[in-house]
Parts: sequence; structure tokens; C-alpha cells
Amino acid sequence: MRAPLVRYEWLHAGHVYATRYTYADTGIGLSQGYAAQLAPIGLTDRLIADGFDRGGGWINTVGLGQPDRIVHVRGNPPK
Repeated sequence: MRAPLVRYEWLHAGHVYATRYTYADTGIGLSQGYAAQLAPIGLTDRLIADGFDRGGGWINTVGLGQPDRIVHVRGNPPK
């Protein structure tokens, strides 16, 4: 519970449309979210076509590339 935690955020039109929480020291993912209604037009369709859809509308944020923002959530950041 003391491991450093970061949140990756992808932004469009001033809104966060996707997030991914990972341990900063290992890169192991904890959770992720994607809001298609806030994403750029056509992005969801492209991600589905590229195989980043896990079914049921769940989009794997790995397909988004580099995040727009990285937020340190807790713990000491890695050196």
C-alpha cells in the first residue's frame, strides 16, 4: 500500500476521456477507464478496429499512446 501510484490522463476539449492507474515503480496497472462520449470523434471506432476493444464497450487504454498528463497520486515518486 506504500508503493508510488500514478494516474495517466488523456484529454480532449478540456475533459479527461481516459485514465489508467499504475504503480510508478513497476508499471503494473491497477485500473483504467474510457468515456467514449468525451473522446475525440472517431477515436473509439479506430481503437475497436485496431483491436483495443475487450468487449462490452471496454476500451484498453494501451491503444491511446502517450498520455496528455501524468498525475502523482501517492507515495514517493521513483528516482
